[in-house]
Amino acid sequence: MSASLASLTILEEGRRLSASLLWKLQRRFFEVRRLRAWSEGVVPHYVSNHPFLARAYGRLTVGFLRDWRAALDPREPVYCIELGAGSGRLGFHFLRQTLGALALPALRGLRLKYVMTDFSAGQIDELAGQPAFRPWIDEGVLDFAVFDAEAPDALRLLHGGEVLAPGALINPAVVIANYVFDSIPQDVFWIENGQLSEALVTLSTGRAAPDLDDPDLLATVQLDAIYAPVEDSAVYGEPALDRLLAEYRDRLASTHLLFPCAALRCIEHFRQLAGDRLLLLSADKGFVHEEALAGRGLPGFAIHGSISMQVNYHALARHVFHLGGTALHARRRQSSLRICALALGLPAEELAETRHAFGEAVEVQGPDDFFALKKGMEQAYGQLTAGQALAFLRFSGGDANIFLGLFPRLMALAPEMDEETRSELCAVVRQVWEMFLPIGEERDVAFQLGLLLATAEKIPEALDLFTESLHLYGPDAATLYNVALCHYRLGRPEPALEAVAQALEIQPSHSAARQLQLALDAETCRLIPTEQARDR
Repeated sequence: MSASLASLTILEEGRRLSASLLWKLQRRFFEVRRLRAWSEGVVPHYVSNHPFLARAYGRLTVGFLRDWRAALDPREPVYCIELGAGSGRLGFHFLRQTLGALALPALRGLRLKYVMTDFSAGQIDELAGQPAFRPWIDEGVLDFAVFDAEAPDALRLLHGGEVLAPGALINPAVVIANYVFDSIPQDVFWIENGQLSEALVTLSTGRAAPDLDDPDLLATVQLDAIYAPVEDSAVYGEPALDRLLAEYRDRLASTHLLFPCAALRCIEHFRQLAGDRLLLLSADKGFVHEEALAGRGLPGFAIHGSISMQVNYHALARHVFHLGGTALHARRRQSSLRICALALGLPAEELAETRHAFGEAVEVQGPDDFFALKKGMEQAYGQLTAGQALAFLRFSGGDANIFLGLFPRLMALAPEMDEETRSELCAVVRQVWEMFLPIGEERDVAFQLGLLLATAEKIPEALDLFTESLHLYGPDAATLYNVALCHYRLGRPEPALEAVAQALEIQPSHSAARQLQLALDAETCRLIPTEQARDR
């Protein structure tokens, strides 16, 4: 136990980790923050919501459905259920890139219904209110449900009203769990010489009078542990979990073991829901091979407003193996995140399409490789040609984060682009915007895209994006000035005057806008500035 514990306020002591107050504090953080947890950058989500990763999941889903195609009922939907949908971006990217594959001959006529879930009803309401989701909701392609991974139960769809419970699904199901299993209850055991000891935790904080309803309390907690020998072989009283824990006790020596009890129960819930016909896709930080579990120290937490731990994917794979299923992991080391696919219902030899998709989309050209390349490319952004920069953006799947990194270089190159390159630029900008889901972040992607197109003399397209910026962020002097300048360049003096007047009402000191207004009032072009305003 920590020597500094005497100066701290004890919140609880001697509790099994999975039953700790820690997880209640975690839930409180997300209940209060909701979408702001991601839009304000408190909880990292870029890697787990990337278009490249969504594309890999789409390929795996299509492969799994092709393996099952002889048994699929086209009259009923195939449900793809995302746990802890967070910002909504993974599902957004998944649908953007996957729906077209269902029009191909092998799966033509099959209906996919994507279900975003979260334990917080408030978070679900915010996601369901996203304007970008409305067309898919109206088409019956997208729905939402409250689902608590800590207490799995039937899902009641927000819009369709269907209740997804065991026996209700006609077709196999796909479940996506990205950066979820690291944030729900786990336990820690110490294994030595065939003896199992359980970590009992003490939770404390430096605050003298802590408020358990304060969402920021979680970031202040300190966790200490003592170990108690486990005498009863039925630690959980659940045969599947107890058998797996006993395996580790007998196979490992002198190591701390993270045991993902909540994740294992979650898999069991969806196994029953899908009638043993399930593909679970998950990406996170963690361990996939048994040798990585040996000789480990006490697991720690990553604190980013919320908390997260590593995930013992090896345990999830062993559980699926005991159920007669198949686990797919990358054979090589993955540095950014571990990606696994767990399949139930078909023997391994009948999962040819799924295995091929995993090999192509994860092993050969996987998201982890992409993130490694991205880090290297970032060092060379300033030296890229226009063709190279646009190629990388296309390769990324239209990643807005990469666009923002390349923005200074593209702005420098834009004035010298030939017409063919400018047309390619327009197509890439369109891809970036189509793949971008606004969630209220401070960065204004639409404005930056518009500014780049205006600099490349693609004025109508730039005007469309400045208009999108105004729609998302409200009146802004720099944006309105750029709108006015676009209208002027298109020979539209009246809307130009209207926009510049609005800009000056917001910022009377905007000198370029004042020049433009005077020139338009005087019906002369001599004083009209020709450069877009770059500052917000």
